[in-house]
Amino acid sequence: MDNLYDPHIDTIPITYTNDGNDGPVSSGGSCDIDETTFEPGMPIMDLQEEHTSIAISTAFNAYMDIDIGGSDMILVSKDAVHFFVQRSRLLDASNNQFASLINPYFYGPLQIPRETLQLTEDALTLNVVLHIIYHISFRLYSPPLEVLLQAVKTLGKYGIALDLYLCPGTFLFDDIVLQMPRQPLEVYIVAAEYDLFELARAASGCLLSISPLSISKPTLLRLNSEYMSMLYNMHISRANVLQRIVSRQPDEHEPTSRCGLREYQMMKVAWSATTSHFVLGARPDVSAALIRNTLESFKYSLPCTQCQQCVQRRINEVLLKWTITPRTICRNWRDFFIALPPKDLQQGST
Repeated sequence: MDNLYDPHIDTIPITYTNDGNDGPVSSGGSCDIDETTFEPGMPIMDLQEEHTSIAISTAFNAYMDIDIGGSDMILVSKDAVHFFVQRSRLLDASNNQFASLINPYFYGPLQIPRETLQLTEDALTLNVVLHIIYHISFRLYSPPLEVLLQAVKTLGKYGIALDLYLCPGTFLFDDIVLQMPRQPLEVYIVAAEYDLFELARAASGCLLSISPLSISKPTLLRLNSEYMSMLYNMHISRANVLQRIVSRQPDEHEPTSRCGLREYQMMKVAWSATTSHFVLGARPDVSAALIRNTLESFKYSLPCTQCQQCVQRRINEVLLKWTITPRTICRNWRDFFIALPPKDLQQGST
């Protein structure tokens, strides 16, 4: 084996020595691991060569105190890393007998040699999956986002309840959200595949600048219709809300000798011109800071102090409504308009 070390998973390279027989390794061999003597007297494979090295997970090896009763099964990743686990823990977490690989009706004492299952997942993914099943943090290994998303798919494959193991506050959810800005669309697609609404909602907040119309056809084919519709509604609804809240002009103040109806009409025209690019080119990702800077520049161009005060009140209303408008997907598209009073809806429809 060329290189057993990977920064995202700890493994122990173990050398087993054949005692000259055709059977398993002898129980006399041992090696020191972090000042702990490892005695491979419980064979996991027959050796045909004099010396054979295997990689064993440091988190899931034969002598890690991960549960009462010890390990009775070995999972081998496709890159030949060995994980010592308990069938009972896997069966308790799975609703499909670990993709029908584990016999749920098997009962008996600790088996020597242990039952071994060869899996198709790599060690990085399997390491994260087992940490999740055993409710152990995997942050020590700093797995990249690609591995975390593959772990989600693997959990689904082996019948692990994602609504329990991938909800806000869990290790997997929080770590995916932390790295999500790198590939928000990929996170959204994976979340949609397994109907993980909370994860999809978190990812959608990073998709405001990505138009659904710009998503490639192969990517769209991976996205189910329900979550595609929610993403589309988020974009359309936020743009619609922005158009409606900026379309309403500031209120009129009491006429004065220097500012009357004529000046107010001129101010309304100027407001419409200032907000036209928000109305005609409304984007769901427009920031409140951009709206504030644009409208306040208009306010300071007015010669009337009272007009400025009216405009400022309107700016505050616009910013409040835009701030409380949902920035993520909603199951009900009407939730995007909940902050708008009837007068704004009527104004926006005229």
